[in-house]
Amino acid sequence: MDIQNYFNSSSFWDILNELNINNKDEWDNADSIGYYNNKIEEAASYLVEAAIRFYLLFQDEKDVLYHLNNYLTELIPAVSTLHQSSIYNTSDNLLLSYLIKSKGIEHNNLQQVEKEILFKTIYDKVVSKNYMFHAFNNSMFDSIKENGINPHSFLTKQEDIDNISNIYKKYGMSSPFFMQENNCVNKVSYSRGPNVSYGYGIDSPEWFANFCSRGKNDCWDNSYEVRDYDNVLQNVMNTISSFANEDKQIVLNFFKKNWNVYASSENIPILAIMTSDNSLLAHGDYDYEYSIFRRDMNYYFEYWYLKRMNVDNQTNYIDTKDALFIQLPSYNRLMDLSLKKYSEKTHHKK
Repeated sequence: MDIQNYFNSSSFWDILNELNINNKDEWDNADSIGYYNNKIEEAASYLVEAAIRFYLLFQDEKDVLYHLNNYLTELIPAVSTLHQSSIYNTSDNLLLSYLIKSKGIEHNNLQQVEKEILFKTIYDKVVSKNYMFHAFNNSMFDSIKENGINPHSFLTKQEDIDNISNIYKKYGMSSPFFMQENNCVNKVSYSRGPNVSYGYGIDSPEWFANFCSRGKNDCWDNSYEVRDYDNVLQNVMNTISSFANEDKQIVLNFFKKNWNVYASSENIPILAIMTSDNSLLAHGDYDYEYSIFRRDMNYYFEYWYLKRMNVDNQTNYIDTKDALFIQLPSYNRLMDLSLKKYSEKTHHKK
């Protein structure tokens, strides 16, 4: 096993199974399976982010996945609260503890030279790499691996998307692809951190997820994400009920064609991780970064991942020839786990 398939291994799912969503105030005010699905997804997203952060820092260490398992196991109680501050504080403390231990340094009374050793490791392994993250639908893997993340190699032609958008507008509706035509044409998006990777991945491609979700009656409807063809078809039919028959058929043909491309198999998104030019690194000066770390070592992790990396960006092309491709957790399997835990939770409340 390696990190490329870790998130669908028994090791990771054994950890996920230990989740105990225990935010009682929220739970008492929401008893739907859809709400609980959303919370399980949120928890899984935190775990994916934490795992990626850990792996990038310790990927060259011996038995890294063994230590990753232990790290995530220790993090589970905090993740189960779904309190962001608690999750990040616990994660940052654990990362620092593992880093200190990996260097054979005593945790108490760290000397200046020892702090420099710790920071140089963080800088060399993470900061200087200036990582780029892009999560995507697994149907795009071959194209992205061969052509890079390239708007001119998308599996659906922009002219086909524009044609459907124009049909909706003809009936006084906004585009079913929302901001796609304004924000995404000839552009690709990426993030500087892994915190949004899972959410973006399960909804990829975003424009098609938006198209499939229009007309849904339930805000918790995840029919596209779980690949529920019949429910999504009903959403589409609800939206186009007033269209002329010819336009209805064009929309339905578009839907069925793209469903076969993007949603005909299990929803297992893929995350591509790339390094980029260090000259793009904001405040990338080593001394500047070290001054922050020296003042508060725990805060530095928060500073780096939340203040600096939690940013969505766009460009016109990303080279993937040296990318690390990682399968993210199966969303279908996650929803099976959610149903199991929801049933246990509701049974316990009775």
